[in-house]
Amino acid sequence: MRDCYDRGDLPVSVDRPGSHPSGGSVIWEVEPQLLDYECYLPMFFGGLVELEEPYGLFASRGVADMLQAGEDEYVAPVVPLLIAQLRTGLTEPDPRVCTRLVLSLQQLIKVGKLSRRQILVQLKKLLPPLRKLLLKTSWSGYSDGGLDADSRSTPDLTRLVEETVQMLHRYGGEKAYKIIKSICPTYSGMV
Repeated sequence: MRDCYDRGDLPVSVDRPGSHPSGGSVIWEVEPQLLDYECYLPMFFGGLVELEEPYGLFASRGVADMLQAGEDEYVAPVVPLLIAQLRTGLTEPDPRVCTRLVLSLQQLIKVGKLSRRQILVQLKKLLPPLRKLLLKTSWSGYSDGGLDADSRSTPDLTRLVEETVQMLHRYGGEKAYKIIKSICPTYSGMV
């Protein structure tokens, strides 16, 4: 995604770069729902691993805007192309990257029935990195000595992953539960 932006191939730009901590707000040159989803959605998902701005901003907003504006029948055929991007990004050591990807996966799950069906087909590929995040994440305290995670500005990654697995179970039913339980044996179901 970085190369495409640097060449000017992305249909987005930054408005007032100095006014936003991430480099500005995103301006679409073409409405997101009119874009070629097969081309741009995997590119934006791949860019979610970028920590340097404005690339991270473009990737996050690109994914969010395309999933919000896109219709299920346009997003669903692209889901198999996104699984590799999600798997790769979820293994990144930086929790900010993993958080972005988990939030984007939640948005993808909410797009519609056809997209969820495609995600469930790929569930066995998607669960191992989510399981590793659950096992790897341990509480190490906060730099300010506070105990309340809810008061933090960044979402708790463990809670996000748990919510995501529960969403997969909720929408996938008994079949999804069996797959989740086989890969994450400690999963106890929806609360």
